[in-house]
Amino acid sequence: MRMTALSLNFRDTLIVHGMYGGKQPLPLTPLSDGAGVVEAVGENVRDLKVGDRVSGVFIRLAGRSA
Repeated sequence: MRMTALSLNFRDTLIVHGMYGGKQPLPLTPLSDGAGVVEAVGENVRDLKVGDRVSGVFIRLAGRSA
């Protein structure tokens, strides 16, 4: 996926400072959500094709929400 838009959220700054999920190994690129274009797919991928526009969102489900 080639990223075309992204956001830097407060959660991402916490990750950088080791205050969310503990210290993360470097190099680190925090990203909560973004959008882009599919540039390649694996041979078993059926729902996406090169050129599709896609987005992703970080959602953490825990406890009763899981």
